[in-house]
Amino acid sequence: MVKRPNQAVLIEALDEFRDAMRLFIVRIMRRIWGKTIKNAIYESLSSQQASDFKTNLHNNDGSIESALDIRDFPDIIIENWQHVFRLRFRGDKRAHVKSLLYIIKHARDQVSHPPLDTDLDTEYTRVVLYHIIEVLDKIDAIEAKASVERLRDIMRRDQALAFLKNTGRPLKQKPEQSQTDVPPHPLPEDPLHF
Repeated sequence: MVKRPNQAVLIEALDEFRDAMRLFIVRIMRRIWGKTIKNAIYESLSSQQASDFKTNLHNNDGSIESALDIRDFPDIIIENWQHVFRLRFRGDKRAHVKSLLYIIKHARDQVSHPPLDTDLDTEYTRVVLYHIIEVLDKIDAIEAKASVERLRDIMRRDQALAFLKNTGRPLKQKPEQSQTDVPPHPLPEDPLHF
């Protein structure tokens, strides 16, 4: 049994989110004229984030996708909103997308630095999963979205089972059969041949 199931679910969902967003950001950033993707990303980040990005680039053999971190996503997207991301988010308001990304960034921080001996709050985890699914839907990351939806559904099922277990209710109650429901003698297999 997993000691912190909500945290485990969220870590897996964040991995799916991170991988899908990396591909999305690099693909969309190619549309910026007059700058390389790398330079456009550097200009979008704070000096500390840019330094970390440079280190990650070096550690990942120059792979821009692998160098991006969840904490970079809000700044890159908001900084380049007018240039390329506004159209991609299908008319969503900048503030809404920014809020979603910062909530997800905060969740990443929560799982990176978990409280001792306690799991993440179930409702918090559920809300973050909802936001991750919403963003993945907006960027058309179909497979990643389906994976996170499966995690959400597993979490729901496990919570329902735990609730039933804690309340002492049986998982499935068999309806009682009355004597009138039972035929007086078994019917032959083929009613035409006795």
